[in-house]
Amino acid sequence: ATSTRLQKVIESDPALTAAVLRLVNSAMFSLPNKIGTLSHAITLIGFLRLKSLTMATIIAGVKGIIPERAALRRDQIWEHSVNVALAARVLAERQHHSWSEEAFLAGMLHDCGRLVLLAQLTDEYMRLMDGSLLPSLTDEQATLGLDHQQVGAALLRQWGLSDQLVTACSSHHGDAGLSCPYPDLLATVMLADRMMPGEPPEDPVPPARRLGFEADEIDQLTQLVRHRAVEMRTEFLAL
Repeated sequence: ATSTRLQKVIESDPALTAAVLRLVNSAMFSLPNKIGTLSHAITLIGFLRLKSLTMATIIAGVKGIIPERAALRRDQIWEHSVNVALAARVLAERQHHSWSEEAFLAGMLHDCGRLVLLAQLTDEYMRLMDGSLLPSLTDEQATLGLDHQQVGAALLRQWGLSDQLVTACSSHHGDAGLSCPYPDLLATVMLADRMMPGEPPEDPVPPARRLGFEADEIDQLTQLVRHRAVEMRTEFLAL
């Protein structure tokens, strides 16, 4: 897509336009002057960053189909998704990858299957979320007959998103997916997921080593990534 096409798509929805411009004008960017048009926003923050902000806003809209009685659990999933998205971007930028915005999107989307399950099987999934940690794949499969990776990947395929994003959604638990065609992007999402609170514990060493980090670097790197994510997450949590 071109920046002109992206601008036209966003402008066709006034609510989306307002939400995206609110993000652009937030403390996240600390721009010296208020941005009033999408064309100006593209000039200042770039096409890829504006695209990822737009996608984050659209993804947040999925929360609107979840019953209000599940609001606390909805927000628990959303907070974890935002944390992983920002952590994945930090990890990609730290390695000087050109696809840091793709990593951000993959992190934002990685648990979208949980939102779908909470929307469609509200009471059953709320019972699985009876605790501070999100449900494991094993518990989902045992209770529901499927898991959030499968549901999320099916949703992203239906949306026509890239194979990279589908893979990040379908394979971020366990380590078998690291042999996929997009191992660095997947490892970035996996490591971000395992660094941020909320998920049942998984070993961060395999994805960290895939990305060139040693095991003794993980604790310090985790503290850095968590700190950066907390600094940037306020506006996304409010979507």
